[in-house]
Amino acid sequence: MGSPPEEWGRGRYSEEKIVVTLTRSFEIQRYEVTQAEWTAQGIPNPSGLNEDGTGDCSEPSCPVGGVTWYDAAAFANLLSERHAPPLEPCYVLSECTGALGEGLACESVSSPFETAYDCPGYRLPTEAEWEYAARAGTQTAFYAGDITPQEVRGDCYPEPALEKAGWFCINSEGKTHPVGQKEPNGWGLYDMLGNVGEWVHGTRENPRVVEDRTDPFGEVALFRSRIPRGGTFFSPANTCRAASSLGYAAGNISGPGLGFRLARSLPSE
Repeated sequence: MGSPPEEWGRGRYSEEKIVVTLTRSFEIQRYEVTQAEWTAQGIPNPSGLNEDGTGDCSEPSCPVGGVTWYDAAAFANLLSERHAPPLEPCYVLSECTGALGEGLACESVSSPFETAYDCPGYRLPTEAEWEYAARAGTQTAFYAGDITPQEVRGDCYPEPALEKAGWFCINSEGKTHPVGQKEPNGWGLYDMLGNVGEWVHGTRENPRVVEDRTDPFGEVALFRSRIPRGGTFFSPANTCRAASSLGYAAGNISGPGLGFRLARSLPSE
């Protein structure tokens, strides 16, 4: 997990390379949660285009955008409760303002489980699970190839490897796109890089603790930076790398290009 020192565009404090062991099998959605999946639960759609035509596309197969971390956690709980048979929810959200799909934010977040890995219900993938799934066994900057060094970091520039795999600033026309239109990674997962930034379960460590770990980032904490992974439709290529992450305080940030996909721990054999 993380990136080698020579990878162009890497984060100085958040990408130290470590060896991670995941002891629990898990499943993760092939696609980002779509607006059709979201509205099928009777929830207002927070996605939307700006007046200039940029932002979240509006087709049912477009990823849901404008989602806070708390929205994503509450949606996971809702699916757990509506599962047949019901699954125990992974999150306890309290002292909340707003409503699901309308900028939900909460003053208290906890879990009845010691870590995310122990919860049987739907949840956000941990940061380690997300990167493992995004890489699909690769160690290059993108699962479709390595990054091309540039003179200026952060500028919007063409990146051949990423253009095959995701929607980012150079090819998105300023908006998200329906899921599944770019090449999947080696495990059949689509849009892991670009399109919408995907909220994950854990909180930001900055700088990251540089030590090998087993089942990391599974705790629930409040008032620490929440993490969307994978970059967005408006991101430059270097922030769409598999190792890249951005932190947003307390998870109450929402806006075009912020979405998620769900995961679930599988029963131990």
